[in-house]
Formats: sequence, C-alpha cells, structure tokens
Amino acid sequence: MSYKYFAPQASFKKLEGYMQETRPDFLAIDLYNNIDIIEIKHHQTPLFVYEGGRDSIYPSSDLTKSIYQLTKYLDLKSEYINISSIKDTYIKDLFNSDKLYRPKGVLIVSSRNYILRDMEEQSMNRIEREIKKLKTTYNNVDILLFDELLESLEKYVEKMEITFDKKD
Repeated sequence: MSYKYFAPQASFKKLEGYMQETRPDFLAIDLYNNIDIIEIKHHQTPLFVYEGGRDSIYPSSDLTKSIYQLTKYLDLKSEYINISSIKDTYIKDLFNSDKLYRPKGVLIVSSRNYILRDMEEQSMNRIEREIKKLKTTYNNVDILLFDELLESLEKYVEKMEITFDKKD
C-alpha cells in the first residue's frame, strides 16, 4: 500500500444522530487523492459461521458489525474531519478544497486459522470460495486477512534491496 498521508486514529467531528465521536483506526490518502478508511479487528475474529442443518456458511455477526461500522465511516464528508488535527498543509488544503474523492474501506480481519469455527469439518476449497464470494460482495470495502497482509509485506521486503554505506 502506498499512501502519501496516513493518520492513526484520525479525529472526526461528531456526526449528527450519533451519540459519540466517530474514530476509525486509520485514515489514509493514496497518490490519487482517494481516501481509504482502514479498520483493524482481531486476528481471531471468525469470518463465517457454519449451519449444519442447511449445510451453509454465513458471515459471522462480528464480520457484519465490522463492515457496518466501516461503511458508516465511508458516509463521512470532508467537513466531518477534524482538520485541526492534521499537521500537513497540503493534506489540509485537500480537505478544505474537497478534492478528495472515492472513499474506500479496508477491513483487516481474521486469519486462516480462525476463518470458520469447526474449520476441520470443511474443505479448504469451500472456505476459499466463500472468502472470494465475500471479497466481491462489497463494492467499496476490501477485506484483507492478516495472513494476506503479512505475505504481501514479506514479498515487498524480499524485493527491496537495502544497502548500507559503512563509514570508518
């Protein structure tokens, strides 16, 4: 992921109709001025629940809550962002000029060992199909497993060439 701005716990103003201030885990702006709102949940959060009577796999309530929380953040307009908490003047100007567009959500959740309760009873092919179905269900939300994030970072680090100048 390449972002020109990345803010942990970016402050948002209180939204009308909500009792508390909204506070996503991260707010990021990519090279094309697209906003990504990133939510991170626990790696042990199950994505799916199995119902044996119907031999069906459904999204877990934890996953559903996380997605709805994230989509609430995607409804935000730039006037709800607490610009005073942003130090970078270029980013402040982007928010003030409304040049930011296309908010997208990124949900980092679960890991392969916790995708489904009683996973040993299900084939990995079926679980992989359910994950693909889940990832294509939401237009503006990317769902990323912790394992996928770590694998991506490992590949990135492998491709990096790091050199050090040793000065005597």
